[in-house]
This record gives sequence, structure tokens and C-alpha cells, in this order.
Amino acid sequence: MQNLITAVYPNLVTEYTDWLYLREQGILAPINDHINEINSIILSMIPRDVKTNMSCDTLFNSNDCGAFRDMEHPKLLHSLKIFGLPNHCLELKLDAPIVLLRNLNQLIGLCNDT
Repeated sequence: MQNLITAVYPNLVTEYTDWLYLREQGILAPINDHINEINSIILSMIPRDVKTNMSCDTLFNSNDCGAFRDMEHPKLLHSLKIFGLPNHCLELKLDAPIVLLRNLNQLIGLCNDT
């Protein structure tokens, strides 16, 4: 995996803030697990401190959920990997590129494909 990343992004450590450099290449993979692994390796190469963000540990009030009462266990919630939603543990670094898949807040520029 490291050889692939180095071949596609030979100067990543020095060019990771240059959007012109980043938009000229990319790595595609058919499986989300491969993408997560590639993203993790690339993120570790960026010389910044990592900020870890965790998802919420509960779905809703267990008194109202009937058949879904057992789904509140945090281990289960942390293990879910749903297309379009970030994983339980989201690691980010200052100046690291990210791509939004949804419009979050268009007024402040948080739009998909930006």
C-alpha cells in the first residue's frame, strides 16, 4: 500500500496543502475497507497533530424503541460502517484534505465536492 501511495503522491509530505497538486491524482479502490486503510496511511504521513472525533454512543431513548432495545450497546454502534456516514472514530489533521459528500451548510461553504 505504501508503494502505491508513494507512486501516486511522490511529494505528499511537502505538497499536501497545494490543492493543484492534490487534484491532479487520486487513488480509487472498490472496497471501503481499502479506502479506509489508504486514508489512514496518508493521514499518518501528514506532519500535523491528529484530532480524533467520536460518534454518539446512543441511538435514542431505550424506553421507546421496542424491538431495537438491544441496539444501544456502544460496541455495536461503534462497529457500524454505513455508506455516507463517517465511522465511529474520525481522525482529522489541520490542512489535511477532505471531501464532503453532502451539503452541510452552504452559507459557510460546507458543500459536497468542495
